[in-house]
Amino acid sequence: MLLDGKKIRDEIEKKLKKEIEKLPSKLTLAIMQIGSRDDSTAYITQKKIFAERIGAFIIHKQYAESVNENEVIADIQNYNNDSSVHGIILQIPIPEHLNRKLIIDTISPHKDVD
Repeated sequence: MLLDGKKIRDEIEKKLKKEIEKLPSKLTLAIMQIGSRDDSTAYITQKKIFAERIGAFIIHKQYAESVNENEVIADIQNYNNDSSVHGIILQIPIPEHLNRKLIIDTISPHKDVD
């Protein structure tokens, strides 16, 4: 059996778009990126393009590589408490000086997209 990934993606895209159109408000995803790795930025760009095609909105919060862990955690807590934000993604990898587990564990299970 040969699977056509693009065909499956397009079918999923159509389904998502129809479901999102039924929602009372625009679906919003917060993507948090620490640093400016080209591969991560390219991946986020693809997420933004897909979100636009299905009618979702992306908040892309980008931090300097030297960001303080507390600042990232405070922003996650704000997104957790913001009813207009429906999902949160921490773009991996993150710099080694940050506690990855602590930061990820701050994301509410109800909003953790990964």
